[in-house]
Amino acid sequence: AVLNNVDLVSDTTARGGLLLTGTTMLKSYGLTVAGCIFGIAFRGSSNNNPDHCRFWNTEFFDNVTADVASVVLPGGPAQAAVAANVNAGTLSNIKFTGVHFNDRGGTPVTNYINLPNGGTYVNVHFIDAWFARDVADDTLMAIGVDVVVIGWDAAGAVNSIGA
Repeated sequence: AVLNNVDLVSDTTARGGLLLTGTTMLKSYGLTVAGCIFGIAFRGSSNNNPDHCRFWNTEFFDNVTADVASVVLPGGPAQAAVAANVNAGTLSNIKFTGVHFNDRGGTPVTNYINLPNGGTYVNVHFIDAWFARDVADDTLMAIGVDVVVIGWDAAGAVNSIGA
């Protein structure tokens, strides 16, 4: 699938602006996600995980909990059995290039990236990322091992985060 110049805008009630469940080979160019609970939400199982997804020039505004996250988002009683088997922390070959994270606000402070430890991350990269303020504040990032984030903060300093 290909997304080209798409704006996903919510009034802060949409659970996921873009929910990718076991999605493979997605290409996205010029995506804007605003006002969702999770901007881009990844989930999958051990046999069906998001893989080989590429994002170029993605911008986030005012997403409530996280701009990019591994999540379990059950869809109601019909999906209860499926949700119970979801391993939200299995991601492979996911690449963001030229991603722009705008200022996070609100109480509590929420995350740009919420890919916590305990998941399985293989070749998950955020390259040429721009952050609105100092990403050294660890309340703004939850990054699992093997996730690489290279970018600039508001002061123009280069940050390399992850292993």
